Amino acid sequence: MSDTVLFCIPYAGGIAEVTYGKWQKALGENIQVIPLEPAGHGRRMREPFASTIEAAALDFLPHIKQAISEGKKYALYAHSMGTLIAYELVKAIIRARLMEPEAMFLSGRLPPNHQYSGPDLHELSDNDLVESLKKVEGSPKDLFVVPALVETFLPIIRSDYRLTETYTFKPPVISICGSIHCFYSDNDSLVNLQDMYEWRHFCRKDFVVHQYSGHHFFINDHYVDICNEIRNTLSEAVCL
Repeated sequence: MSDTVLFCIPYAGGIAEVTYGKWQKALGENIQVIPLEPAGHGRRMREPFASTIEAAALDFLPHIKQAISEGKKYALYAHSMGTLIAYELVKAIIRARLMEPEAMFLSGRLPPNHQYSGPDLHELSDNDLVESLKKVEGSPKDLFVVPALVETFLPIIRSDYRLTETYTFKPPVISICGSIHCFYSDNDSLVNLQDMYEWRHFCRKDFVVHQYSGHHFFINDHYVDICNEIRNTLSEAVCL
């Protein structure tokens, strides 16, 4: 039975169980993968969306408490929008005086102190939002040609965009006692390597950036390599 849990938080519009379900085999039996599904996503599709990033984070806190109560160590993985939720989740964990994660594994977004400054995509018309999504490399093209899929996923994506575009970072920076490992893709137009290194201010132990080739959704192509890095890190992690 695994004694470490990896909680995985999805990107905007993502379904956690779909994205991270296949990671269990790659990580092996010593790490239990638990995809954290935001309200309104996947199996929770009938639930109302979270109103803020902070609310989405608090919604996941009971899962952390349960793992701790079972005597398990844990870590967080998050991609893109999920990194904001992960950061606010850590803040909630620290406020509740709970055991902190052994490590955070983050990809696809700059640190939360980088305020979103682009257009308000969540306010676009359906047609304009679809056209904007088509420009994001790695987006599933079938999604935009099947009306039923557009009808299902567009409200989810719009809500997630609203969360990220209206999120406001509140100083000071909260840093975890464990390590942070960032995964960066060289052709991800939404991030840059120099600013990814600013995540080092959000931890008090090791900070590492792992570079890959690909687009914004590179984690779907490189998940086996990413899981190897996670497994190696957690086999050595001790958060004192």
